[in-house]
Amino acid sequence: MESPPINYLRDVHHALNASLAPSRLSINDHMRDHLCDILRSTPMLVHKRDIVPMKELDIQEVMNDYLQAFYPSFVKESKIARTSIRQWLPDCGIKDLGVAIEFKYANSDNDAMQQFCEILEDAGGYSGSKYWARFIVLIYLDAPVLNGIESQC
Repeated sequence: MESPPINYLRDVHHALNASLAPSRLSINDHMRDHLCDILRSTPMLVHKRDIVPMKELDIQEVMNDYLQAFYPSFVKESKIARTSIRQWLPDCGIKDLGVAIEFKYANSDNDAMQQFCEILEDAGGYSGSKYWARFIVLIYLDAPVLNGIESQC
């Protein structure tokens, strides 16, 4: 669901933060905040395209379009080389912000737990990267709450 008044207030809040506190928050901080806003809108953006997601790629394709439109430094399949033997491949990234993004899809409690385990495994590979300082995981759940875990950025 979308609320135009709340969206408007969120935009005003971001603008006031950017203009009133430049020494406290950088433009990259605001761009990362906006990225989280876009990612929180994933269910609405997927729904507006009349897509019933069945797998991770369904969500990823929709979000790639939006992220690419807003962030000029958007890249697909950014590589994180930790060793000469192993590379981690997040689904996409925003180079200027140093943010790697991974999309996950879960349609049951067991599937959600499996996704959380995969995230924990990947977190070690993503940490310490020279170019990707932040790692965001978006887990798209068929239900808004599974076992009391809310879907949040």
